[in-house]
Amino acid sequence: MKNMVTKLKVTKDMRKYELSVANLMTNQSENDYVDVRIMFPNGEDYTVLSKKPVYDVNLDNYLFYTYMAEDEIMSMASATIDAYTITGTRIYTTKYIESALQSEAVPNYLVKAETLDLIASDPNITNIATETLNLRARLDLESRLSGLTEDQLKAVAEGHELVDTAKASVLTSSTYNLDESVELDEKDEKTDEKESEEDESTEEKEAMPGEGLNRVQPSGSASDTDTKNTVKASDIIE
Repeated sequence: MKNMVTKLKVTKDMRKYELSVANLMTNQSENDYVDVRIMFPNGEDYTVLSKKPVYDVNLDNYLFYTYMAEDEIMSMASATIDAYTITGTRIYTTKYIESALQSEAVPNYLVKAETLDLIASDPNITNIATETLNLRARLDLESRLSGLTEDQLKAVAEGHELVDTAKASVLTSSTYNLDESVELDEKDEKTDEKESEEDESTEEKEAMPGEGLNRVQPSGSASDTDTKNTVKASDIIE
């Protein structure tokens, strides 16, 4: 009964959610607190949801209800797609021994690239586990998974007794181009360096007596306007 002591933190975007894609523990019971995890066929294992209460558990149908915030719902949706499209991927629960005494784990599952845009644009999200929002790390993960052979994928799926909806394949084709993302970052860095050099040059001119003062661009000049526009573009890229 100690599990009942754990206080539920209710946020405005929290909803009751039916979860039916996780492999439950054989002794899963009402009022347990669990982490929902995902294990990929190459052995990499991540926490998707942390310390979620278990309600109305149905072991026969691998189903239970819990409370989830908007960003957790999106992360779970991303993990579910991974389980359907990457052969040998398994979603499962782990149970807290003393939920009233144990701190919750930090979610570190890397959501799909397409989910990043949804999370960034959803006004209902009030809290985000930043560890999950790493596009480079996600694409690196997909690259490692793509290196698995068909025989390896089949072996893992059969070992876990999983239904192979991906047909011994890794279906993770992403529309994101990491090289383009890197180019934007480098462009942003060069812009910042250029602005810094211009600021230093302006300060030096202001410090010079007589003739040097005439070289300083007046407020509202074309040079000043260009610098301001560059700052705004940089902000948008970031």
